[in-house]
Amino acid sequence: MRVGIVFNPTIPGAQHESTLLEQYLRLRGAEIAFVRPVNEIPDIGCDTLMVMGGDGSMLQVAHWLAETGIPALGIKQGRLGFLMAYGIDEYEVAIDALVQGKLQKIQANMLEVLFSNGKRRYALNDFVLERFSNHRTIEVEVQTNEGDLVFLGDGVVVSSPIGSTAYNLAAGGAVVCPTLKIIQITPLNPHGVMRTSVLLPGDSSISLRVLRGTGKAVFDGISAVEIREGFSARVRFSSKVVTLLKSEKHRFFEVLKAKFSFGKSRMD
Repeated sequence: MRVGIVFNPTIPGAQHESTLLEQYLRLRGAEIAFVRPVNEIPDIGCDTLMVMGGDGSMLQVAHWLAETGIPALGIKQGRLGFLMAYGIDEYEVAIDALVQGKLQKIQANMLEVLFSNGKRRYALNDFVLERFSNHRTIEVEVQTNEGDLVFLGDGVVVSSPIGSTAYNLAAGGAVVCPTLKIIQITPLNPHGVMRTSVLLPGDSSISLRVLRGTGKAVFDGISAVEIREGFSARVRFSSKVVTLLKSEKHRFFEVLKAKFSFGKSRMD
């Protein structure tokens, strides 16, 4: 088994902890393909990529994972890691499970964003249209097979199931089991009485158009482009798939309780 390791160099002690993973992997008979910062993945093949850091680190390598088809095992070092399978204090347990083939696979289709000029971008968690922080509201028209809606407010979040616990959740959207294939539209601080998300089938094609205002289009909270009145894009699921490795004991509700204290009993 060839394993690649990437780490977030901005996290204190990350490089040292990557060395601990490397040493234990060798001890368990694995071959190390590379150990690099998360933004310096080499063009070298491996069977599994171990991603150290938080969800941001996993999102940085999501496109690479989709292109190569290599599964990723997340080791959390950041503050919150919904996409990560184990904490750094559990790295030996994680590696043992990897070597013994005791991890389950969760596959997530990336969102494809097609601009009116023909260019394409991809996101694992979400695609967001939002106003600049120092600007007035932005008005966004959303068109689907079910008709059209217009939202006036701070913007709109279009999220995948695995991204439902990211910006979507902070915006008041619904938490969605990652094994479902639906697309969620959540308005950001909309003007009007109704403040709720809309859930659409996974085969939906969603067209977004800025009717008024300026702001930015953001992909997974990592990269952004400026948008103005008349900007338009179409969002749908792509055929690109990211494979995440999780513990066999992974249960969606247990993860919600552990990471968000969601639905947690006072007795727990």
